Amino acid sequence: MKSLIFSLAALYVMTCGLLVCAHDVERHRILRLSDGVEISFNDMLEDLRGVQLVFVGERHNQASHHEAQLAVIRALRDVGISVAVGLEMFRLSFHKKNPQYAIVVLAGSGHAWKRGIPEQVRRRADISYRVILPEIPEKAESTVVTLEDADYIWLGL
Repeated sequence: MKSLIFSLAALYVMTCGLLVCAHDVERHRILRLSDGVEISFNDMLEDLRGVQLVFVGERHNQASHHEAQLAVIRALRDVGISVAVGLEMFRLSFHKKNPQYAIVVLAGSGHAWKRGIPEQVRRRADISYRVILPEIPEKAESTVVTLEDADYIWLGL
């Protein structure tokens, strides 16, 4: 079962890579919610390098959100981090057995908010994580989302 889930996750990521190409990371606009400052993708990546779990939200049918997720996975891999991918779920036991991996969880924006899956993880384990939400009009807007909801808002996707 574990290999099936991993295979499906790998297929999903590879399919995203074939269907869309990741944005040029220099064009990405990221709002860091801790201080309200717009930062570069590379600045965000520097922070992500120090965590064990990264939640990247999406609107399921939005290609640009999948491109952004793929950009995070590739960037972490490109700086030498071993990456495992979870699709809205993962087993904490995987992290315990494989602490060298950063787990990138691709989840619908509702599940990726800190009060969603990250809250469940926080209750069960001491794992450092970050939450990145795409800006979605009337759902996840940069003027409404706070640090209690996410760490970063991906603007203009």
